[in-house]
Amino acid sequence: MEPPLAVDRNGQRLIELRPADEPTTAEADGLPCPLSLVVLTHQSRVLFGVNRWRMQWELPGGMIDAGETPRAAATRELQEETGVLVNEDDLRWVGLAVFDLLDPARRELAAVYDVVVLAPPLAHPTEELIRVGWIDLGDAPSDASPLDLAIARGTTEPGASLVSGR
Repeated sequence: MEPPLAVDRNGQRLIELRPADEPTTAEADGLPCPLSLVVLTHQSRVLFGVNRWRMQWELPGGMIDAGETPRAAATRELQEETGVLVNEDDLRWVGLAVFDLLDPARRELAAVYDVVVLAPPLAHPTEELIRVGWIDLGDAPSDASPLDLAIARGTTEPGASLVSGR
């Protein structure tokens, strides 16, 4: 068994980042896919926010609502959490993040999208993300989610496992 790509302070594990067909529902490959994440990149920095409840830097994203596509959820969550509005068509489908989660023990997926911007859009704190900022992945703060950092690195770094056609 391969070691996880990342483990957070609660023992949640990022197992794999993999290319896949883009799901249209909150399920993929027979597993729940209740979450969409956005890796918004400007030059070599990625937009992160401090989650109010977990008090750590995380990628914008969140739960897929009933009847919503993962792509629509990614667009909505990015705007709700950071104030940044992007067109759904501007998101590039990247792939799936595979997690082994605890309490209750389960395997879940997250739909991962990215968008590269030429100029950093104005992002602002919200009710959920109380601080937002552009993070250099090579010099990330110690209170950044290791799972989200691994996803961002896997999406943006040359030769990363999820990056295709870049």
